[in-house]
Amino acid sequence: MSMYNEDIDYIDNIEDNYLSDEAFAKAAAAPPAPVIPDKAEAAPTPAATRMPTPEPTQAEAQAKTPARPKRSGGTSRARRGRILSIVGTVILALSLIMCTLLIAPRILGFKTYLVASGSMVPAIPVGSMIYARDVDPAALETDDIIVFFKTSDRDVPITHRVVVNNTDSRTIITKGDANANADREPVRYDNIEGKVIWHIPMLGILALPLTKPLGKAIAVMLVLEGFLFAEVGSRMRISVKKVANRDKIN
Repeated sequence: MSMYNEDIDYIDNIEDNYLSDEAFAKAAAAPPAPVIPDKAEAAPTPAATRMPTPEPTQAEAQAKTPARPKRSGGTSRARRGRILSIVGTVILALSLIMCTLLIAPRILGFKTYLVASGSMVPAIPVGSMIYARDVDPAALETDDIIVFFKTSDRDVPITHRVVVNNTDSRTIITKGDANANADREPVRYDNIEGKVIWHIPMLGILALPLTKPLGKAIAVMLVLEGFLFAEVGSRMRISVKKVANRDKIN
C-alpha cells in the first residue's frame, strides 16, 4: 500500500516538470532572452582616435637642424683679403698725400726746395720741404725768409732771413738764424727766387729719392702694388661673402 502511494507521488512530480500546451506556446512565441557575455571575455576595445601631429615651428625646426660646421678656410681667406685691402689702401693713401704735397703746390704757383743745411735751425729744420712764391723784392721786409742764389749761375739755392732791404741799391742783406753774423755778400734782386710761405719738416728727405729716375720708377711700382693689393683683397672678401650668403640660403 505504501509502495503504491510512492509511485503516485513520483508520477505527480514528473508531471509537474512538464509544461502544459498553453505554456509551451507562450514560451515559443516570446522573444529570445539577450545573451549576456561572460565577464572573463574582454569586450573589444575601440580603436584609438589618432590626433594630427602639429607641425614644428621655425624655431624648433632650426633647433633640430644640425648646425653646419664653420669653414675655417673662408675665415682665413677673409682675413687675408682684409689685410691686403688695408695694405693697399695705406700705400695708395701715402702716395696720394705725397703727390698732393709735391705736385699740387707747383700747380698753384709755388716752388719747392729741400733744406740741406742747418743755417735756419730751429725755425726750419734740416730735411724740411719749403714752399716759396714769387714776390716783388722791393716789397720784402725785415724777418721775411727768402730763397736766393749767391751768383747768377743759380747752382745752390739758399734760404736765409732778410736783415736789411736796400731798395736804392736793389740788394738785400741776409742772415741765417743759426749763424752768428750776416752774410758777407748782399743778395741782388735778380737772384731772389721767392718768399718762403711755409715748410714741412722731414718731407724733403722723403721726397729727395723721387727726384731721381730710380726713385720715380719705385714710386710708380708702389702705386701699382697699392692698386693690386686693394683690388685682390676686395675680390677675396667679396667671394667669401658670396659663399657665406649661399650657405645661409641653403
